Order: sequence, then structure tokens, then C-alpha cells
Amino acid sequence: MKSQMSIQKKILMGLLWGLTIAGVTACSDPSREIASVEDALPADASGIIGGEAVDDNDPVAASTVGIIDLKAGAVICTGSLIDNNMVVTAAHCTSENPLERGILFSRKIPKTQSEAAQMQARRVVAGRTSPLWPRLKASQRADWGDIAVLRFVGEVPQGFKPAKLLTQSSALKDGGTATIAGFGITDGRLRTPTDQLLKTDVKFAQARFSSSEVLFDQNNKHGACHGDSGGPAFVRVGQETLLFGVTSRGYQDPGDTCERFAVYTNIVSYGSWIRSTIAALNLVKKVERIPQPAGM
Repeated sequence: MKSQMSIQKKILMGLLWGLTIAGVTACSDPSREIASVEDALPADASGIIGGEAVDDNDPVAASTVGIIDLKAGAVICTGSLIDNNMVVTAAHCTSENPLERGILFSRKIPKTQSEAAQMQARRVVAGRTSPLWPRLKASQRADWGDIAVLRFVGEVPQGFKPAKLLTQSSALKDGGTATIAGFGITDGRLRTPTDQLLKTDVKFAQARFSSSEVLFDQNNKHGACHGDSGGPAFVRVGQETLLFGVTSRGYQDPGDTCERFAVYTNIVSYGSWIRSTIAALNLVKKVERIPQPAGM
């Protein structure tokens, strides 16, 4: 327990250190606010346009987590808890060294030491990207393989539980509705930040955009911004809220306004890969490189 608490403290203090070096405030006074989220988040941080806050009882809140870049000291992506020690996110949210990532279990991004003390974080110790991701070409339109599974150490904090995964793509239909979630930018034009988890409903433009991806229509100013990196997409099937998507990238948006289309990786297409990857990651005993495309 002492070891886990030490790891958590190091991760959260690293996050706050990253906020500090954004240049907003000094940390000489530990009770003072360390930084604004606006200055701390990178330009490609996750975010939801036209979203609403996610409450504690929402199944979206129970499985959605933040991905921390421990070198930058910032929440750079979103992810989804899919097992007691596993998170699925976008492949582009990973780095070659898995130890450079952490998992934030919170609906808010901490801005002060007191806020950070109330939150739970875990260190990533292993991860794998899809087989397609390392072979990605710059000119490639579809089937990026932009999905990864990360393994963390420590227990799942109270209030969180793994999402249930969709297993049949027949539930995804053109014109149908999905719910997406993420942290960060709420206006693609003004780059307006938020410090909490947001969600919104979006419509399928193409439920079969490619063999492994779906396309959402964001022309009504509701959707993901700047990739909403690694964030979840859910669909209702009967009484269940099922995870089926991972945010990948914007599409046909030359103005970079997040008001056109967004591509999500379809988890259903990677069901067998996810299961085998979870089994393999649980056997990893030493740090292994996470494969990345050439030049990344």
C-alpha cells in the first residue's frame, strides 16, 4: 500500500509540476492554485464540443479516465477502463516507453495540490498498439489501427468499473445516435478549455466508414475536438450502455474547427485482438517498447 501511494503521489505531483511549468503561477505557496487548464493542455488535447458535465451515477463516468503524459506533466488524452488493470485508448496517445504514461481516475483535472490529493492515479507499466498502427502511412485515409491497450499497476479506485464492450456492429447504423466523452477543448474556434469530463450525443455519418472505423457528423457543433484523443463512444442496446469506439481523428475539417466529421476506431473490429492483448500484457515482466509508426 505504501508503494502504491508513493507512486500515486509522484504521478499527481508530476501532473501539477507540468501545470506549474506552463508558466501561469509559481508553486512557492503550496496552497495557491498552480495553473489554469487552458495553459496546461496541449493543442491536441481531448475535448468535447457542445457537451454537458458527466455526473457520478452516469455509466460514462464509471469507465472514462484521463491519460497522463508523465514527462510533460499534463493530461493529454482520454481512455476507457476495460478490465481491472487495463485501459483502451488511441494508439497515438502512447509513447515507445510505457512508463511515460499514467492513468487519472477522476472526472476533473486537478489544478491545486489539495484537489490532486483527493484524486487517484496509477502508473502504466505495459502497453501495445494494434498491428496496423506501426505500418501507418502519412497519406493513409482509413483503417489507421489507432487503438492501444495499456496495463496499469494498482487497484481500480472506488466508483470506477470496466465498461461493457459492444460485440456486434449491427447495433451501429447510419443516422443512429452515440454518446461520446472526453476532457478539454469545448470550442474549436476559440480553443476554450474545460477542467472536467464532458459528454454529448452525435449522429453516425457512416457506421461503416472503413472496415475498422466509424464516422460521426459534427456539423451541428456537437462532437469531439482535436481528436478527443482516445476517448470513448457508447451506444445504447436495450438497457445497457456499451463501449464501441475510440476517438482517432478529425476528417474533412480544413479549418480545424471540429465542426465537420470525426473518425473513431470500432472496438468490435478489434475484439479478438483486445482479448489476446490483455492476456499477453498480464504476462509482461519487464518494460517493452510500444511499437510506433516510422518517424513518430
